[in-house]
Amino acid sequence: MPVADYKKITMNKYFLLILFAAVLFTSCQKEAGFSEEADEEEEPITPSNPANTAELLIGTWKMSANTVNPQIDYNGDGTKEADVFPVMSACEKDNTLMFNTDMKATEDEGPTKCDVDDPQSVTRTWSLSVDNKILSLEGDGTREIVSISATKLVMKIKFSGYGDGVEYTFTATFAK
Repeated sequence: MPVADYKKITMNKYFLLILFAAVLFTSCQKEAGFSEEADEEEEPITPSNPANTAELLIGTWKMSANTVNPQIDYNGDGTKEADVFPVMSACEKDNTLMFNTDMKATEDEGPTKCDVDDPQSVTRTWSLSVDNKILSLEGDGTREIVSISATKLVMKIKFSGYGDGVEYTFTATFAK
């Protein structure tokens, strides 16, 4: 398999990991304090003050930004970039991650799938660490929650599956 194809497949799986991590993070909290009210531009809740992290996670999220450190040749064009969102495929950008109050998270491939053989959606159980800083998705690892508000979720995930011995830290931003 050509390296560019391997990287594309690996990055698609990375995107899914981030998406699943986001779902897992939001569904781990108890329903205490859950409210149907829509909050206007509220200040982000950081893991050091996670009073309603689970409540905020509930809903459908879509990636709106994605950066990596150190830089990587994400799309196999020979150029390393830190901001990978602009070079991500449309089939990666249209995926959604939905966290439910029953501690289930569903990742949906969206209107376009990168691989026609992939399932349209996958549902996993999610949970949060005791301190609400780490989101876990069953069978898909963990993500660090950097911040969360009613409309914005920022998570970090470490990934070293490119075969180059480097650990990359992706910071993905999701919008509700």
